[in-house]
Amino acid sequence: MDDHLMFSRTEKGREELLGTQHLLKQRQRQVLFLINDAISVQELRDKLPACQELPAILELLWQEGYIGQVKRGGMPSSRIEISDALHLLGQSRLEAARQYALGILTTLVGERSPAYSKISRAEDVESFTQAVASSRKILAAVASSNQAKSFEQAVLSILNLPETDHLPPSSPNPNPARMNGIESAKAHALDIVGNLVGDKSPIYAKLNDAHNRGDFAVAVAASKKVIAAVASTAKASHFETEVMARLSEH
Repeated sequence: MDDHLMFSRTEKGREELLGTQHLLKQRQRQVLFLINDAISVQELRDKLPACQELPAILELLWQEGYIGQVKRGGMPSSRIEISDALHLLGQSRLEAARQYALGILTTLVGERSPAYSKISRAEDVESFTQAVASSRKILAAVASSNQAKSFEQAVLSILNLPETDHLPPSSPNPNPARMNGIESAKAHALDIVGNLVGDKSPIYAKLNDAHNRGDFAVAVAASKKVIAAVASTAKASHFETEVMARLSEH
């Protein structure tokens, strides 16, 4: 297969990644995930150097209508959205986080930037997080500190996300009579944040350390921003509404 051929994911391909029923095998879906707006065969080889069956997979995806050929030069940004990363089943969260980070860096600093290169070459979680921290500094310089902070929070949070972006149900409170308003709301908030972002995240610690209404309200607002970044604004608003409702019940 010609290394210069450019492919783009079709609507059928997007449905395969985001839907509940999957027809492709794990390796085929991994390749499909890497094909967003436009990417060349050579770029795919670079991303998957150990994938000997790549040409055969591309032929199958092309013939079955999951991807289509596009012309070089007329392509939009190749940014991969968080929703794609959240629905990627069978691939490591490190790769999902990497592809999301590279999409943002492509838009803000370009594919030839040192930040893009460091993220691309990171081989494990430790080197990846170091590359993300370095990229944050660059984004703060070329964009804004808020954008840089949001970038880091979203990328690192993907590493701890479950395989779906559905807001997880809260665990039933075993001793509601013994918990005051803050503790009851906190337990609910921690359950949701723990499932969506992970119990090792800074935002989880911020919620857990809040022991008065003022600190807790600040922590909830911060959590809402993180959930909006890694899931959706609707889920973030739902989270805030539910948690604050529990707080006001007492």
